[in-house]
Amino acid sequence: MKASFKLVAVLLVAFALFIGYGFYREPKAEAQARDFCSAVKVGDSGEGIPERAIQAGAEPAFAKWKEQTNKGRTLNAVFVGVPPFSRHVCTVTATERVISATYGYLD
Repeated sequence: MKASFKLVAVLLVAFALFIGYGFYREPKAEAQARDFCSAVKVGDSGEGIPERAIQAGAEPAFAKWKEQTNKGRTLNAVFVGVPPFSRHVCTVTATERVISATYGYLD
């Protein structure tokens, strides 16, 4: 009986910590994505944008250019909110120069 009470208490504490972390991380990830999108201006050079995204807090695994047919290239700078599902994304489209930078949310 005592062991099961301890297990339930540990699980409740872990869950409360996860929820508390979510209240901290979710608005931070949104702010990082929006700030990064605001910093990328139409007409800017496309060089160095993946590195800038990583410095801004984007996940390095996703901060890579993807070539698009007849549309140049696209970079999805992903900023993780509450794991595992919450993703704040700044999508940058460019040729040699930035064409657009838009914020989006994936849940």
